[in-house]
Amino acid sequence: MYSTSQITISNIPEISAIYFSLLQCGYDYYSIERSQRHNDAICSFLGSGDIPSFFYGIRQNTCEVYPYWPRAAILETASFYLLPDHSAFREYDAFCEHIMSAGNIAECERDQKLWTWIADFPSALSKVLESDSFQRYLNWENKWIAEQNVKHKEALRSIQKCLDICIYKFDSPMQDIQIVINPIKCVYSSDYHINGNCFIFSSGAFQLKIDRPLSWRSVNLSIQ
Repeated sequence: MYSTSQITISNIPEISAIYFSLLQCGYDYYSIERSQRHNDAICSFLGSGDIPSFFYGIRQNTCEVYPYWPRAAILETASFYLLPDHSAFREYDAFCEHIMSAGNIAECERDQKLWTWIADFPSALSKVLESDSFQRYLNWENKWIAEQNVKHKEALRSIQKCLDICIYKFDSPMQDIQIVINPIKCVYSSDYHINGNCFIFSSGAFQLKIDRPLSWRSVNLSIQ
């Protein structure tokens, strides 16, 4: 058995909205190891409309090298637990369990303050997704994503081959890979999510090495 779909680079509007909001809140990690052309394009969206104050709460002081950890990653995860209309959480208990069982989040980073704050995520995200300023940005991001697919066409084929091997030889429960790249997110920040039988790689830049965590996770999950 092989994957039935061809792997491409894509975006997820909910995740795009998170980083668009962060940009308006002073997030400046987008500029690291980016071209001047890229940075100029991102800067053109600064000051684009009002952003709910909720998003200022993402920045914390628990991680010196990247103060947006872990809340930016937690919001990415939370976006998979929202109703289709983003009006509220679905399977909220499952989301809480996922965060509370994560081995890379400190107890002080997931205490009651986190849960009180994150309760406002659905309404805050909805306001951004519906705003004209975000829609203008998303239109530009969609074009940027298309360029990335052309640029990394051969590398994407290599990842597809890796997935096919994992499925065929190891009976991997991961049947698909979604590569989500965001032009605002720091190029050194990578997060991984599992949505059903889809392995989701989320980063600020395309990295061919994503086949390594996929291979390990596929074999590990098949053995369990």
